[in-house]
Amino acid sequence: MALKKYKILFVTSEVVPFMKTGGLADVSASLPQKLSEMGHEVRIVVPKYGAVDDRKFRIHEVVRLKDLQIKIGEKDVVFSIRSCFLPGQRIRVQIYFLDNDEYFGSRKSLYVDPETGKDYKDNNERFILMANSVFELISKLGWIPDIIHLNDWQCGLIPAYLKTKYANDEQFSKFKTLFTIHNLAYQGMFPKSSFYKTGLPEELNSEDGIE
Repeated sequence: MALKKYKILFVTSEVVPFMKTGGLADVSASLPQKLSEMGHEVRIVVPKYGAVDDRKFRIHEVVRLKDLQIKIGEKDVVFSIRSCFLPGQRIRVQIYFLDNDEYFGSRKSLYVDPETGKDYKDNNERFILMANSVFELISKLGWIPDIIHLNDWQCGLIPAYLKTKYANDEQFSKFKTLFTIHNLAYQGMFPKSSFYKTGLPEELNSEDGIE
């Protein structure tokens, strides 16, 4: 029996050779490549941090993915999604970079402020943006994956949005999510008072929700 071919959107906060803090970055390059070699159509979503070199990796604009907008709490946030291919591979795996200078482009470090040695205070907002950008990407492209593969806490809001904010949106009703935890020590803990920034229903702000 022939292997069924899937469309897979791989969402991650780091991928080599663009950026790396640990093993997640290695997996985020090697697994999509292997799945592509098996015949699946795989695309990657990752933030575009300040250290990523546009010219070196031939990262380019995508007109229909430019100047998109979401809300984080009461704040309007504008972002674009740029693209290139995973370099040096036999099979071309497309990468979509979440491009926003305030949250990612101005940061050389991925999660930790090099001046304080502590996590960026707005890491919650940064990855609220990443979660929402996935739905904007799918909607604007019209490319509907069969599976969204999510990695670590930075992607943790995506299933929650899928079950609430986008529950009645037909274009998001057909795909499944797979969540992989690479390091249980990092869980993305933030003050309860900042929950409103997610835009999720308040009833989820409890022990029985996603607290």
